[in-house]
Amino acid sequence: NVDVALSPGATPKSVTGTATQNDKQIGPIPLKLARESTGLYSASGIDLPVSGTWDFALVVTSSQFDAVTTDVDITLN
Repeated sequence: NVDVALSPGATPKSVTGTATQNDKQIGPIPLKLARESTGLYSASGIDLPVSGTWDFALVVTSSQFDAVTTDVDITLN
């Protein structure tokens, strides 16, 4: 599972994400994030086929013209 907790503030219109394994040129694999509760989104059933460092890119869209993007690297063994 991938869980995303947002800072308090306005309710986003959408939260989307992808996972990419750059070393092995895999992805981006879309993450189907679903709202679990206020500020908490979760994606389950994600199948990342290899170990190594994965780049997770997240986009939080709050309006037609406003979005925040962030990336985090996670190493899977």
